Amino acid sequence: MSDLFYVKLDLPGWGFLFIATVLLGVVYAYYVRTIPPLPTWRRWFLGVLRFLFFIFILLLFFNGTVVMVKKIIKPPILALLLDNSRSMEITDNGTPRAEQVQTVARQFLDSADSVQLQIFKFGETPAITTLDSLTFDENYTDIAGGLRFVTQKLADENLVGILLVSDGIDNTGDDPIQVAARSPVPVFTVLVGDTTIPRDVVLESVRTNPVLRKNTESQAEVVLHHNGFAGQRVRVLLLHRGKVLASKQVTLGAAGLQQKVVLNFTPPQEGFQRFVVRIVPLKGEFQVKNNEKLVVVRVLKDRYNVFVFSGSPTFDRRALRVAARNMPLFRFYFFTEKSSGQYYERNFNTALLDSAEAFLFYGFPTSNTSTAHLNAIF
Repeated sequence: MSDLFYVKLDLPGWGFLFIATVLLGVVYAYYVRTIPPLPTWRRWFLGVLRFLFFIFILLLFFNGTVVMVKKIIKPPILALLLDNSRSMEITDNGTPRAEQVQTVARQFLDSADSVQLQIFKFGETPAITTLDSLTFDENYTDIAGGLRFVTQKLADENLVGILLVSDGIDNTGDDPIQVAARSPVPVFTVLVGDTTIPRDVVLESVRTNPVLRKNTESQAEVVLHHNGFAGQRVRVLLLHRGKVLASKQVTLGAAGLQQKVVLNFTPPQEGFQRFVVRIVPLKGEFQVKNNEKLVVVRVLKDRYNVFVFSGSPTFDRRALRVAARNMPLFRFYFFTEKSSGQYYERNFNTALLDSAEAFLFYGFPTSNTSTAHLNAIF
């Protein structure tokens, strides 16, 4: 790291020196002899002060700018982007692809003299790692996500290139070719294993409303694709606690194209519920762990209990009762006071009262209302 300091003017250097020399001569002529005579030290002091003042005015007039340049030398970095997906467990000609990845990485680590090497892994989630920390157990391969992660993490460093080591089987995320084309540094590739796309069915995503209602029919949109099973039929299941809530048989279309499957199901319980969407494996699939996805949604109650207390029978209370028939999300319990502690519709029940989500009071309480009932309500 080194620093450079200078003053920049809207004037050539020789022009500034010429004007400064003229000003120095003017100051000297003015103070070489003074009337009345002044001591030598005083004439020198005033002369230097006036000369500096002229230089200051000159700098202002010609837009003088103080420039400080700090030069930081950063070593070049080559990023090793290694495939950590489960496909690295495949063995080609007796050699696992994971071993091939590690062999390539070690060769570069041993031979890198002029550049620093930074190791990254990618699969479902990219991360900075070490060679010994690779697990090769991620279910998806997102090459584009890995490339973006590297350029973001090393944005402030002297990144000179990315070395991608993979079998090239990309099954999620954006198009890696387009992402590599927009990369600020060159992307080099080292292929391991057999690059032929294996026969497989992949469940890409599941979309549903994050908030559902109990005992109300809902939908889940499932997106899948395959390679090598065109024309075959697969069954897509939606399960809750091991019980099948929805099932649909689908005929697979052309290889590599996404297919959407809509499953209709009814949530049986309220609260945060876990639903599993699963594609029943076909014979000859490369792997089955990408045939399943977990979805967590919040399931609300199907109906809310509303307790309506009226001080006496009125037309408004009757109108509300009629309107309640058209409000299926609410269950109304009417209590119209007849006498102290007595109601027309039903007996007062404290246990039933505990299930209330809302209370509506119309002309209630009255002077005849039971104190015990008020204490139970409030």
